[in-house]
Amino acid sequence: MPRSLYKLLRDSARKNPNPIFMNKAKTGTTSKQVTDYVFCTECEDRFGKRESYMTSLLGHGSRFPLENRMKIALPFKTHAKSAEYLADSLGVEADKIACFALSLLWRAAIHQWDDPFGGKSQEIDLGEAKEPIRDYILDKGAFPVNVAVIVHVCADKLSREAIVFPCLGSDSETIFEVLTAGIHFFVPIGASINPDRRAMCCMKSVMRSIFLRNCQDRLVQHYGDIEKTSQRTKAVKVEWP
Repeated sequence: MPRSLYKLLRDSARKNPNPIFMNKAKTGTTSKQVTDYVFCTECEDRFGKRESYMTSLLGHGSRFPLENRMKIALPFKTHAKSAEYLADSLGVEADKIACFALSLLWRAAIHQWDDPFGGKSQEIDLGEAKEPIRDYILDKGAFPVNVAVIVHVCADKLSREAIVFPCLGSDSETIFEVLTAGIHFFVPIGASINPDRRAMCCMKSVMRSIFLRNCQDRLVQHYGDIEKTSQRTKAVKVEWP
């Protein structure tokens, strides 16, 4: 995850402003990031430019530039649990958003990263989509035909203060998830891309759609799965009785 996202999650109003990090073994506050030395300078610069663009759309607390744009725009369509907007009408670049999401998945697929508590990140298997994703994020190929990126901008406060690292969703289908401080990405791959999901993709839909919705229920599910085995530190127990 980009360093800039960790900065967004720091809360100066708390006694310990550092974000709370959870893995399957431990839950605690830390300023350390999931990091390692893997890529060359050219690749790091390439990723960094896209991460800067994404960070400009995010915020902290009541400041969330992308959501603010959506609130003053008319939705293209309303659904039972979400409102659908067109990326072009919001003045956002869908290609950069999709590339950012796929770069996070690809990096999780090629390396197990050291986490702040001495564990390892979850390694994911992108299957036949791995090389097309690599070519796309390195500007060597078009958007992969066997991949979709569905973008949910989170209207709830909890999701704007959280990160969920790339992981396979809880369903039996091949759908990966990433949450980056207010934007929840769903990435179906291969046979999981049915016509409805293809129509929701920010790159494959005719109008390059992105959605505004409450993402809290899905985030709570992730927390629940981790909390089954994760031991909270004393400091965290004070904040989360």
